[in-house]
Amino acid sequence: MIVRSFADITDTDRHVRSRSGTWESKRIVLAKENVGFSLHETTVFAGTETSMWYAN
Repeated sequence: MIVRSFADITDTDRHVRSRSGTWESKRIVLAKENVGFSLHETTVFAGTETSMWYAN
């Protein structure tokens, strides 16, 4: 079992921020951990515009 908090992720390589400063993503579970899925929380900040593309 993986137990991980946002405090464990913040300011690590799992905490990704856009160069433009419009969003950030906290990668909680990564595909390389071989649990069959990945999980992240992405925050798009209010008052900003962001173009996104999610490939399948």
